[in-house]
Amino acid sequence: MIDPIRRRTLSMARNARTLAALIGFAVIAACSSSSGTSSTSGGTAEGGTTDPDAAASDPDAGANEDSATAAPFALTSTALAEGATFPVDNTCTGTNLSPPLAWGAGPAGTLSYAIVLNDTTIDFLHAIIYDIPASEASLPANVEQVYAPKAPAGAHQTKNYKGAFGYAGPCPSTLHVYEFVLYALDVAALPGVTQNVALADAETAIKAHSLGTTKLTGKYKKP
Repeated sequence: MIDPIRRRTLSMARNARTLAALIGFAVIAACSSSSGTSSTSGGTAEGGTTDPDAAASDPDAGANEDSATAAPFALTSTALAEGATFPVDNTCTGTNLSPPLAWGAGPAGTLSYAIVLNDTTIDFLHAIIYDIPASEASLPANVEQVYAPKAPAGAHQTKNYKGAFGYAGPCPSTLHVYEFVLYALDVAALPGVTQNVALADAETAIKAHSLGTTKLTGKYKKP
């Protein structure tokens, strides 16, 4: 017969071994779970994909970078800042010569450009140059005042509001606001437009083929 004290000691030893085994299993399970979670978290933190070829196969992967570096479709002039007063030489007070203009590439499908000068205060057309080749990105100062100027080659001009070909600048006795409107067109040459076209008709034809516009505004009042 086993002594009662020894029996109790053996029983306690068995219970201790069982408890130790259970604790061991629990620790192993906890470590396995923690390891799996860390692996998943690491993949998510790096961008949510573990496929190294995913970005390379995405056709839009570089779209944002390309659009950020592309030249904007905007009209500018070294002679006239946006909203500023026209230089005297670009008005009837001075020599009335056209200012230099420059722009970024137009929308996809642009085949030519046109520029309309309008007095927005009284909604009055001053001058239009059109059929500017899509390869051009600027107009020089003092564009030749003829129907087909030498520069830019291929461009054409309407008669201005004074009845002569080419530019006619601001000439108001009170303060007026003007705008150069650059149109990107879907045709290389305006169909049906001749050198005898009226300003309003030329503008209508331009708007019918417009892919997009951008503007440069200025103001003037005769001293």
